[in-house]
Amino acid sequence: MSLKMTKRSLNFELILLILLIIFSFVIRVINLGFPDHKIFDEVYRVTRAQMFLHSQPFFTPQPHFGRYLIMLGILLCGDNPIGWRITSVCCGTLLVFVSYLIGKKIFSHKNAVSNPAFFVTFSSTYLAYSRIG
Repeated sequence: MSLKMTKRSLNFELILLILLIIFSFVIRVINLGFPDHKIFDEVYRVTRAQMFLHSQPFFTPQPHFGRYLIMLGILLCGDNPIGWRITSVCCGTLLVFVSYLIGKKIFSHKNAVSNPAFFVTFSSTYLAYSRIG
């Protein structure tokens, strides 16, 4: 009986995680092209990524990893708002899975394991930052 309950709870946990990841991706990708101009840090980060992509010289004291991600989005989706932001959406969605794994390591109670994934999925801060390049 306990083995069946464990299997059921694992299946439920897996289904819940998959639904959270899908929901997280969908709410982040809806209307991703709006606004159609650079906002907040995109003014700096996207511009530097475009310069880097076209081999134009520039100076920045920050590491290039973020620009590499933005360049990947530009290469995959074009030099438009969706291309600037798609890698942020993917990283924000991946964060739901990572927070679930962290919760699995930290919490011993099975009902608390998915709490971090819920918080990341529904937090307006994570949502906003994972939509901006």
